[in-house]
Amino acid sequence: IRLRSVNHRHLDVAFKMPEELREAEVTLRRRIGERLHRGRIEVRIDVDDRRERPVDIQLDRAWLSALRDVSRELQEEGIETSGLGLSDLLRFPDLLRVSTGSGENGASTLGLVTETLDEALRLLAASRAQEGEKLHGVLLALLEQLSAVVGEIESAQPDIRAELEGRLQQRLAELADRSAELEEARISQEIALLVEKSDVREELDRLNTHLVQFRETMQAGSPIGKKLDFIAQEILRELSTLGAKCRQAGAIQQHIDAKLLCEQMREQVQNIE
Repeated sequence: IRLRSVNHRHLDVAFKMPEELREAEVTLRRRIGERLHRGRIEVRIDVDDRRERPVDIQLDRAWLSALRDVSRELQEEGIETSGLGLSDLLRFPDLLRVSTGSGENGASTLGLVTETLDEALRLLAASRAQEGEKLHGVLLALLEQLSAVVGEIESAQPDIRAELEGRLQQRLAELADRSAELEEARISQEIALLVEKSDVREELDRLNTHLVQFRETMQAGSPIGKKLDFIAQEILRELSTLGAKCRQAGAIQQHIDAKLLCEQMREQVQNIE
């Protein structure tokens, strides 16, 4: 038995095995589902059965009688000169049916297949666990880098807010020079509204919450892949909102870096059960 596992959003099991084992596919599929929860699993089963089995040959005598009558008519017409031989009969699959008995042999084969499958699943799980340890380190490093970039974005917010207020004051002062009708209270109100629209405090709070959830989920037992994928999507959504609100040159580069790190995390998460 050979098992091959690649990433997939759900559990998808594909079998390649002898036809005599097809009846056991449901049992084998359920056995795999008890051990694995995510990924495309390709299962190949090869059976080399060297045990002696009883052979049963069934002859359809009605078919044989009909063929014999036709052969006799052809001989009388001078079309056929020889009678039917065994090689002729073997050309008709419905005439001769050869089957090998299974009985206890079939039951013991299924038992051996099940036992071998369990061992193959154990080895696959061990291999996946080793890969999971490596992915844990990769994801943790990406998470630390992303957290650092988010920290830089958060630290820059007071300066960004002050810069925005200054630019707005300057712009509105220019407008006030052109129109004496603009009241100072109205100007202050417009500034407050525009600054409020650019405030990203809520997005940063949600973003930091998602980063904490991602870290905590990584410490939980499997299966966690789907949950990590969902959290990564939420992180990406908050980063997109931040990028739309902060259009300063330095902030734009930070958002690009953060989104690239998040995309790398999402790619790695697809390999996690």
